[in-house]
Amino acid sequence: MSKKIRTIIVDDTPTAITKLEHDLKFFSDIEVIECISSPKAAIKSIIKQQPDLIFLDIEMPGMTGLELLDQIKDDVTKMRVVFYTAHNQYLIDAVRTSAFDYLQKPYLPEELSFIINRLITGNGFKDNFRHSFQQFVKKDNQFAIQSITGLMFVRCEEVVLFQYLKDQRCWVMIQANEARYKLRTNITAKELTTLSSSFIQIN
Repeated sequence: MSKKIRTIIVDDTPTAITKLEHDLKFFSDIEVIECISSPKAAIKSIIKQQPDLIFLDIEMPGMTGLELLDQIKDDVTKMRVVFYTAHNQYLIDAVRTSAFDYLQKPYLPEELSFIINRLITGNGFKDNFRHSFQQFVKKDNQFAIQSITGLMFVRCEEVVLFQYLKDQRCWVMIQANEARYKLRTNITAKELTTLSSSFIQIN
């Protein structure tokens, strides 16, 4: 009997958890060991249980999936990640070319089967989670950032500046095409300067 893939589902939507957990029961190689709706609780559980795989929602109240991964990157080694959420095609492309994968809500049975087969064969996944995560969030001169409307992947050359709005207590990202995106209020100037070596704070 082959070793099962120990799996944790992290999602703040109960119906999404129920459906995914039900569908994963049809894959004999997968063992769902826990379903968690709180990102903070998920951090503790993932570090403690060291699962082989997590299905992770990107958009959750209080903490995004990427912020969660950033907090655990030094405490896990060979964990694999499937982002399980409704999002744009740009994110799908970014994920699929990295060591992670993506399952879009609502998904088709064959889409879930494709991902599970990738996991079983190891095709497209790397063992070192920390290295894979760092490559994912800062690959091809791009970075991931959380706006008030959702997660974005942005190329460094697309950004003209980040401007702080004192009256609204938030940062705005201004792009070369004059598009403006308000960022989440918990983002700091220090965090913005770490996104790229080309970003500097001038005042």
